[in-house]
Amino acid sequence: MTLLFDGTTEKQNKSGTGTIATLVLECVEGAEIGEKEISLSEVTLFDALKPLGEGEDEVTDLTGTSINVLEMLYGDLLFDGKISISDLAVIRRYLAGWADSTDVGTWPEADINKDDDVNMDDVAILQRYLARWEGYEKFFQ
Repeated sequence: MTLLFDGTTEKQNKSGTGTIATLVLECVEGAEIGEKEISLSEVTLFDALKPLGEGEDEVTDLTGTSINVLEMLYGDLLFDGKISISDLAVIRRYLAGWADSTDVGTWPEADINKDDDVNMDDVAILQRYLARWEGYEKFFQ
């Protein structure tokens, strides 16, 4: 069994059974909770005993495969698993119209009060949460 990664020029033959590769997938920014379809195309399986480019390669299409997004942290706009003053800067840049932040309004994580509108209400909630105002932790659970 051979596992050849893109750009690799040498073959390393391995024999036996087991896992030859593990894919780790990350969700795109703004992915909502729930099942999402993924598509892996142009996955080529080939016979390791033949020189590359000779013989029949088997192309596998994994269209229709899905993953399940289990959780989302409202207010985490840097997608680093925590809520910080830097996340506040991201939402403020969006509301100020900065060109590098125009899509923030489409991210579910930015709609902290879940009213389908990313606005100053979300900024106020985030600021108060970061200042540890009582009762604001409920928006981030």
